[in-house]
Amino acid sequence: MKYLRPFVLASLAVMSLAFVSARPGTFEPRLAERGPAEPRLAEPLLITWKDLTDVRFKKKWNDDIGMYFLYPTFGPAVKNLEGKKVILRGYMIPMTADGEMLVISQQPMAMCFFCGGSGPESIAQVKLSKPHRFKVDQVATIQGTLRLNATNIDELNYILDQASVLQ
Repeated sequence: MKYLRPFVLASLAVMSLAFVSARPGTFEPRLAERGPAEPRLAEPLLITWKDLTDVRFKKKWNDDIGMYFLYPTFGPAVKNLEGKKVILRGYMIPMTADGEMLVISQQPMAMCFFCGGSGPESIAQVKLSKPHRFKVDQVATIQGTLRLNATNIDELNYILDQASVLQ
């Protein structure tokens, strides 16, 4: 986690500036554009990035880091996925040279939450059971147990625990 924190903090500083100047609603997904969530029973569940958009973010001051931070409130569709084995496809972004810290993103790195204009719901932290090296923007399908994180600023909001690479 020590590798991710400086990257997250620097990125959030940039995002905080964008948040202040952005028009209202910029960081909230447009739920009206989504249809009702389809019932899913069998695990692992094949989810898409759209399935993770049932979340709203509120800017709150964090005394530990001395800046505003976006904290999530997960909606019922996302809460229903917590603790379930899921399969998610996206662009891999290694955060460390050894590949120990990984992020999967809806968009390539130049367009992801940290570097581009996507929101925090467009990335997930990946905790692999077995080490695997990825190139930046390598497309992969990952299976893991989805954990929601609303408070720990050293981790991302979505975390795939006990993850494995399917492709």
